[in-house]
Amino acid sequence: MNITCIGIDYNKEDIDFRSRVAFTESKYSIVYSRFKEHENILSVVILATCNRTEFYIHYKEDKEIESEAYEIIKDSFGLEHEDIDRFYFHKSELALLHIFKVASGLESMVLGEDQILSQVKLAQSRAMELNCTDRVLNKIFSEAIACAKEVKSRTQISQNKLSISSIAVELIENEVGGLVGKKALVVGIGEMSKLAVKNLCSKGISLIYLANRNLQKCQQIQQECKEVELIEFSQRYDVLSEVDAIISSTAAPHVIFDYDKFLLNSKNRKIIAVDMAVPRDIDDVIGSLENVKLYNVDYFKLVSQQNASLRLKLVEDAIEIIREYVNKLITWIEEGSIHNLLSMVDNYTDKHVTENATSVMYKLELGDSLNRTEVTEYALNVTNKTLKKIVLKLKTMPIEKSKQYASMLEELLG
Repeated sequence: MNITCIGIDYNKEDIDFRSRVAFTESKYSIVYSRFKEHENILSVVILATCNRTEFYIHYKEDKEIESEAYEIIKDSFGLEHEDIDRFYFHKSELALLHIFKVASGLESMVLGEDQILSQVKLAQSRAMELNCTDRVLNKIFSEAIACAKEVKSRTQISQNKLSISSIAVELIENEVGGLVGKKALVVGIGEMSKLAVKNLCSKGISLIYLANRNLQKCQQIQQECKEVELIEFSQRYDVLSEVDAIISSTAAPHVIFDYDKFLLNSKNRKIIAVDMAVPRDIDDVIGSLENVKLYNVDYFKLVSQQNASLRLKLVEDAIEIIREYVNKLITWIEEGSIHNLLSMVDNYTDKHVTENATSVMYKLELGDSLNRTEVTEYALNVTNKTLKKIVLKLKTMPIEKSKQYASMLEELLG
């Protein structure tokens, strides 16, 4: 099976290295175009979140693509050759199992979280928009999404988890002694920021300053939460002396809170700062300030590990569902390769029989075009009957054996 996954995640690498392989909107088109240019790569889907960057690749049969694919990644992000050891490589069935587990939230920092499913959907749709995926990867991602929904429905794993946003709000609530009468600054309007705003409101916070470069995108959440006050992105420093907490989650490629400006504007106020962005939104040095406690996304890894043992049985149930889906998908992929081969055989025989029948008829000077058409149809009919036994054998024999014969036929017909 010619599917591979190359990636890094929060389990394998810290935030500093993950930041080096983070995506901006413009970066997607650049990297996708480089994959498209490779002659042995049929399609690719890139899944990039704050906790993982993964490349799912469908490539031509009998090719080894991992090292060449890594070269594309290396050149796109300015990595070194030895950095290849920092990535994981999953092939064939392991690659399928991985994306199904990722979509179901089993590989998430917070086990069972829902946000990853929308991110998987977005990854597939972005690849489709850029014309970089095909029927195989589309089928894989569509089945992974369907499986994730069934996992959540049958195991209720999502009801036994805490999202990163809710963990962040609970952390803030504990640190400041309750949120009633408190103020917070939320920067960004991505999914995690929206969830954070809703969680803060549900806890009774008195005021949330919501800053974003495009305030139109914030109007919906303001209508849902009366505690929200919209401010310009440039005003983010101006409110530091008022707030008890900051939650920042933007797609900026650099820090948006630097040490000097933070120190000047916070005026030694006690602040709990939660940085949920990759790369970092908040300069790490800010955490050294006496009145500031700074938490980044890697902090939540520990929380996830503490909760994991409580949901072990749910994970086992989820894995059973995933394996059912993966086994069916493997059969679909392998049968698809046989169908492609049979189509190749049909095209090959049609072409050669027609050419030879036409040649023979001209040599024998067989009258009008009607006679020639009848003779060609007869020849094709005889050929198809002869091939029917081969086709039935290939379809009914065990997959491994049929793949061996298929490989030989492809070589003969190539």
